[in-house]
Amino acid sequence: MATLKEVQACLYDNPHLTEEVKESMDILIQIFNKKLPEVDLTNLMNNLKTLDYEATSKFVSKIPLYYDSNRNKLVIVKSELEKDYDAKYLLMVALIDMMSSRCEIMHNIALPTIAKTLVGNSGINIYEQQDQITDQLLSTIGPDNLDVNKLCNDAQWLFKELVALDLITMEQAQQLIPSVDYVVKGQVSDGFIQVMEILKEIENKKQVEVSQEKTR
Repeated sequence: MATLKEVQACLYDNPHLTEEVKESMDILIQIFNKKLPEVDLTNLMNNLKTLDYEATSKFVSKIPLYYDSNRNKLVIVKSELEKDYDAKYLLMVALIDMMSSRCEIMHNIALPTIAKTLVGNSGINIYEQQDQITDQLLSTIGPDNLDVNKLCNDAQWLFKELVALDLITMEQAQQLIPSVDYVVKGQVSDGFIQVMEILKEIENKKQVEVSQEKTR
């Protein structure tokens, strides 16, 4: 398990990033590590060794700043970033993405929620529909049961909680993933509606079971 100092050393040894970017990332890494010391930073450390960044056009992406895990690059859309976005929040989303060795859908859907829990978001919410899906999942399992450590380390933790509560089978949980995939990839209209309908059905089932328990 990598230490904070080891991560910082790799960050500041990186030849591709500016000092300003390094300092901003360092502050956020310290915030993350202070609040979630049990999360392994080894993947982040390894990615920071060769992390690079590139500028692209709004015609390529509407997300002002994000991490491209396939190329280990921070992608910046300067024209979009000049709008009312919270750069700190977007960079935290990217850093949490770098911490994972997985590209699993349910990990990606929860990234914005983790980042918002840590540093908030005072700007435009580019991940609004991903947040709504995660919020609905948390509403069903109970907001007090949110465990960000597990959310970081286990891509399917939210679904496993639904299974543990007997609200859904693992097979049914797996069937949700293609629809969630649409949302992560920006094809929100079909995927988002379908996912929210299924999750609301699960929530209704939970409420019925609670009501039945009370009448016994």
